[in-house]
Amino acid sequence: MSAEAIEYTIPFKNRVTLRPKEFWEAAGFSRSKFWKLVSEGKIKTFKNGNMTFVPVNELERFAAGELH
Repeated sequence: MSAEAIEYTIPFKNRVTLRPKEFWEAAGFSRSKFWKLVSEGKIKTFKNGNMTFVPVNELERFAAGELH
C-alpha cells in the first residue's frame, strides 16, 4: 500500500496535517488561489524533505472566516 493510500485511510478528524491538494479541495478553491494565500503568508505550510504539508488548524481558520 502506498503512503498516499495510507494517508487517506486516517479519519479526517484525527489528522494533524493535510497535503496542499487536500486543503484546496476541502476549502473549495483553486490551486493557484491556495499558493497565492501561502505566498501572502495567510496559510501556513511546512516542508518535510520535498513534501509540503498544511496543519489542519489552517483549514479550521479558513472555515472560521479568518483567511481573507
